[in-house]
Amino acid sequence: MPPKQNFRKGFTPSEKAKNEDGSEKELLRNRKLTKASFCSLTGFTPIDKLLKNTAKEYCLENALYRHQTLKNWQKVISGFLEEDQDKTQAVDFNKGVLTVACLSREAAYKIKLMAVRIIEALNELLGKRVVYAIYVEV
Repeated sequence: MPPKQNFRKGFTPSEKAKNEDGSEKELLRNRKLTKASFCSLTGFTPIDKLLKNTAKEYCLENALYRHQTLKNWQKVISGFLEEDQDKTQAVDFNKGVLTVACLSREAAYKIKLMAVRIIEALNELLGKRVVYAIYVEV
């Protein structure tokens, strides 16, 4: 039976859990559980791991990385272009090339100058080397 959970405070402070030998031990848990420890305690698989495995199983990895790349563009570009971040939008991702639309030439020029660092930041956020180039449309 999974442990009782108080959704406002995390787990209840003293819960009983079975040891391997069948005896019960009292577990003291605080609210600062990591994702891995929470999943190991409750027996659930993290959703990001499950999503990647399912995408691989059904040959949908390209669609998954396309969605994640387009979705995370604004997070990444906000670290590079504070004032011009709202003038850019990722519009397409195909075969490792990210297409970005820009409303100003200055923003497009800055993206071209910092393309290598932007690509590294995107790949780091995605957890895999997926983006190889950025094509900028003005």
